[in-house]
Amino acid sequence: MRNPFRPRDEELGRAATLALRLTAIILLLQPAPVWYLRPILISLAVLVVAVPAILRTPAAWGAMAILLAVRVVRLWPTPDNHHYLYVYWTLAIFLALLALRPGVVLGRAARWLVVGVFLWATLWKGLLSPDYLDGRFYRVRLLTDHRFAEATRLVGDLTAEQIEGARAYLKPAPYGEPNSQMPRLVESPGVHRLATFLTWATLLIEGAVALAFLLPWGRHTLVVRHGALFAFCGSAYAIAPVAGFGWILCAMGVAQVPDNRRGLLLAYVFVFLLLRFYLDVPWERFLLAIRA
Repeated sequence: MRNPFRPRDEELGRAATLALRLTAIILLLQPAPVWYLRPILISLAVLVVAVPAILRTPAAWGAMAILLAVRVVRLWPTPDNHHYLYVYWTLAIFLALLALRPGVVLGRAARWLVVGVFLWATLWKGLLSPDYLDGRFYRVRLLTDHRFAEATRLVGDLTAEQIEGARAYLKPAPYGEPNSQMPRLVESPGVHRLATFLTWATLLIEGAVALAFLLPWGRHTLVVRHGALFAFCGSAYAIAPVAGFGWILCAMGVAQVPDNRRGLLLAYVFVFLLLRFYLDVPWERFLLAIRA
């Protein structure tokens, strides 16, 4: 086994290097909310981006994996799903950098992490959760999650006041002051249609991504795999702007691209930046203003 504190002398390769830099950028864009972890993680991420020798040092990535695991434990049970994926991915980078062929090992680890994420998501939604298939999950999410508020107003044809009333209705009693009136739950046909569409579209596209990355390597596999991942990131995070999840999927996708496919690497960078626009540009609010 290689010395984890010594940078690799071998060239990582264009794709693996880009995957590692994107991962460090993700940690800069989404710093840990735990005050005593945040400065250490940010400092390591800056060093990884700025200093090539540190980018290739296994110990730096092992330290980040440990710190990210501490964050998950510290915030238990509230961390989002992709925070666990950060731990798995940085650990995979650490182990890959200890291998003789780090780019190959990292690409294989990325592939099976993507398979695991989407296969288990499909199994959970399609087989293990009846409250997902009947639409309840998105019916509640559209009314209670602030990230869906504009989409619910735009497609579900509800006012901001009706959404606030639905949120209050779905909260446990009491509803404020002892003499306060019970809030009303308003569900429009548009909300039902949107919930049904999101339920089945999510299940189908996640299943398609899992199947695409399970396919054995062949002539058309490259296009199918990465096309499916592009379609998922470009569509899902336009409605639910959870950029951190999409970014880590982009980093894992990049790790699987052959070094000679520069166009595909640039496409992942474009999708990475697109998710930033989804997060910051209130396009649904613009559409609401135009409709009004």
